[in-house]
Amino acid sequence: MADYKTIFGQKIQSISSDPSVAVTGQVWYNSTTASVKANIFYNGVWATGSAAMNNGRKSVGSAGASSTAGVVAGGITLMPNGQQTNQNDTETYDGTTWTQGNNIGSTRRGLGSAGVSSTAALIFGGYLDPYTTASESWDGTNWTGTPSLNSARDNIGGAGTSTSALAITGQQGVNLTTQVESYNGSSWTVGTTTPGVQHLWISAAGKSNSDVLAWGGATYSSGYTYYSTCYLWDGSSWTTKNNTTVASRANSGKACSSTNAILNFGGSPGTATEIWDGTSWTAGNAMPVEQSSASSNGSGPSSTAAWYAGGSAPSITSPADEGWTGMQNYQFGAEKITLAST
Repeated sequence: MADYKTIFGQKIQSISSDPSVAVTGQVWYNSTTASVKANIFYNGVWATGSAAMNNGRKSVGSAGASSTAGVVAGGITLMPNGQQTNQNDTETYDGTTWTQGNNIGSTRRGLGSAGVSSTAALIFGGYLDPYTTASESWDGTNWTGTPSLNSARDNIGGAGTSTSALAITGQQGVNLTTQVESYNGSSWTVGTTTPGVQHLWISAAGKSNSDVLAWGGATYSSGYTYYSTCYLWDGSSWTTKNNTTVASRANSGKACSSTNAILNFGGSPGTATEIWDGTSWTAGNAMPVEQSSASSNGSGPSSTAAWYAGGSAPSITSPADEGWTGMQNYQFGAEKITLAST
């Protein structure tokens, strides 16, 4: 039976040490330190200037762990002569600095990516001139070719891990697609298409090929139209969920601990941050600098701490936007605090 202590006329649980995992809002009395404690929720804030990438670029593939580890590969950079050049280099982040790593097998941009670790990632598709079906896995040191997608395309939404991933929509020239492909570590299989219109630059997050939330995206007809639609994939079908509420946008950054806890940020247009709780989206603190087509820590493993690097700043409305080396970090979540001592 639990022990309780009366504090200010209220009975609260009395325990000898703080719980290793406290529920947000939980209050308890620590009999060892003779103090009343609580686990409080606080909204996160973004900070800039953490670390600059060595090569400014956008439309990259990326994966990572929390706000202190990540990997970025490929993308596109605006050269001094005004030409845009596809990239094949890799950079890894250790929480302090970005370091050049071994190149991917081919220069490309607009590639999809998946991974919950900076040492285990998957990239797929992209624009190589022409479009490519190539897929590669990262082991923390080298990229290795893996079975190819069934359909060549770029500007692909990606989620999952290096061995259980989902490739969502994309484009080939002016043609957009709703096609979805699932990767099981051995091969890609064409799955059920996404509901609604055909999108490019869709955002997605999840930790396997059978549990993914996808949202946003864009279409183009004499100008971009941005979307706030949201769908959940359960491995066999898509279910329509509540739309994002702060902004309709494409190419936003994402981080998640599950499909019930997702951070959605930046993108085109805007600096908005939104938090998904499995049912609805709630506004968070906005980013200080607008970034789109950037890299983020993707599908894992946390929705309470994220990084966002590279991309276009301040907008992606022009194809001549220069890739940005800047980086922003986000911290968010719950904290154990002392309310009073007795």
